[in-house]
Amino acid sequence: FEKAMALYVVERLLVSCLRRQVEATQERSLRVAFLSLLNVVCDAVVELDGSHHITQHDPRLAHILLHGVGKSMQGAALQDFMPDAEDRQSLEERLREGQGERTEPELATMFHVRMKDAMGNRIRMQCFHVTYVSLGSTRHHLIGLCEEFDARLCEPMAPLAQQP
Repeated sequence: FEKAMALYVVERLLVSCLRRQVEATQERSLRVAFLSLLNVVCDAVVELDGSHHITQHDPRLAHILLHGVGKSMQGAALQDFMPDAEDRQSLEERLREGQGERTEPELATMFHVRMKDAMGNRIRMQCFHVTYVSLGSTRHHLIGLCEEFDARLCEPMAPLAQQP
């Protein structure tokens, strides 16, 4: 009986260990898929940890915001780059949405904010946001940022009238 009980405990431990390995692999695959897609369609991509701080420096965002080479944005709150309270509030609301006990990824959302570069210029950004739960049950946020511009500025100019 003791041998059977020991074998049962070992089997349960192995099953539990394998389940965690599969979950970790699925989480990494899901994160890589999200990142790959956002990197293709967005100008910059940031990942925010559970306390809403940037987990890894993205040189593309630093370039957009004119933060210069060698200045890391890691550890900064994304809201710190938003001069308007309504934009900071909008981002906070998006990050808080669905903070229940869900473990599966949530639907992606899209929203707009204004950010400020190092020169004080306001930059309109379109944000694509998805939340996922890491293996440690910590919520992380992937946010793809696309700089918006006025399409009218890109229209070809009318030809100059020829003088007689």
